[in-house]
Amino acid sequence: MNETSTRNQFYSYIEQTWTVTEEELNELKDKPQLSCIVSEEKDVVGISETKYFLKLQIARESVDKNGFFLYLRFSRPENSSKIRAKYSIFVKSENYSTQFDNIFYPEKTTGWGDEICPVEKFFERSFISDGKCIIEIKGILIFEEINEMPKIVMESAVLSRALWEKDEKDFKIEVENEENVMVHKNVISARSAYFEGMLKSGMKEEITNSVKIIDFNLKTVKTAIEFFYDRNIFESLNFDDAFDLLQFADKYQIIDLQDKLELYFIYQLSPSTVCKLSNGSIYSNSIKLRQICFGFLMICSKHSIPVENLQNLDKDFAAELFLKNFSPFD
Repeated sequence: MNETSTRNQFYSYIEQTWTVTEEELNELKDKPQLSCIVSEEKDVVGISETKYFLKLQIARESVDKNGFFLYLRFSRPENSSKIRAKYSIFVKSENYSTQFDNIFYPEKTTGWGDEICPVEKFFERSFISDGKCIIEIKGILIFEEINEMPKIVMESAVLSRALWEKDEKDFKIEVENEENVMVHKNVISARSAYFEGMLKSGMKEEITNSVKIIDFNLKTVKTAIEFFYDRNIFESLNFDDAFDLLQFADKYQIIDLQDKLELYFIYQLSPSTVCKLSNGSIYSNSIKLRQICFGFLMICSKHSIPVENLQNLDKDFAAELFLKNFSPFD
């Protein structure tokens, strides 16, 4: 059963590094009140037509008193749901960090943030290093009013369906101590760089039209083959099976399956699942998922968000997290 079925909130992790040049900052300080520059827009994973970005604005209280203000902003449809955002902003060169816990209402909230520093002091301190100011944001967005939880959708083409139903499959996968599974040689070559190389190498597998797999079970192999034919494998996938499949995708270089599985896990990220996903990312050798889980846990720690099953977290991962947690500008 899919683990998202018991959840009533959707969590999306955000992270961006924005480099602002000293030239851009000097131009901004000489512009009129409320002039601004903005970062690149980034997609909010799992929420369609919703993007986030940073806005650096100059605001003046008087002729000789002004400041740089930094805001988190969203670009999204008018009828979208409110967003609870817990986020931290860093400028490491100045050892500057600040935290926010805000609610963004689509009909009335333009952005949340605060003054970084008065303009005259900004240029005197260490906000600028080597001609640039590097601003980082990391955070968690919480959605409670979305109509449907995000999910992976497979588009099955007519050709894929026809090939799946045909019996003339010409390549055999022998799963040790279980049974054999048949697949089209052209299909497995097209979906896996590993098998493509094997079947063009003159190795015995090319000659016998068969391969033996000893380190994955029959269920994992069959599910991978279903994916090769664009079958919807995600409806009934559970975490344990998905991690086995992700490990299979990593070993056999099935890039699109790896991408979709990582997105499947990211859609299910929450304080109740993050420890299991962290451990699974290590087991399945997913660097991308590991990095996202690590960042998610850091934000949970900084914003006092309770996390389930911390005692089960991989010991090396937990030790690294502990050290980073006491370095506020990492």
